Amino acid sequence: MMREEIKRLEGRELDAAVAEHVMGWERYGPPGFEYLGNPRTDPETDPDWSRVPRYSTDIAAAWQVVERMRERGWTMRLYEWQKGGSTACFFRHNGRLEEHWASGRNPAEAISRAALLAVCGEENRNADA
Repeated sequence: MMREEIKRLEGRELDAAVAEHVMGWERYGPPGFEYLGNPRTDPETDPDWSRVPRYSTDIAAAWQVVERMRERGWTMRLYEWQKGGSTACFFRHNGRLEEHWASGRNPAEAISRAALLAVCGEENRNADA
């Protein structure tokens, strides 16, 4: 995904992109009938297998994103502005100066969008190499 595509994502589309690109969920099924699944669980025994968490609106789900990013070697900073009510999140990969950041209407949205920008930025960087 490219930066401009990520900036346009909202709501459940943003959640699905985070599930796929950041959290490691996979798309299954033919185009138009696909769904996301977590390959670490079994769809026969896990009733929540195809339910994407609300990463962009639920801070508990967003914190799972932060933990996943930490596992991948990223550090995070979060800022909230009282005036205007927006939040900014910054991710930096250990050992690099470059930061990936995004703002959101709430901390969960900012975390979700910034993590997606960071991971997709790395994917695009590796594809160019």
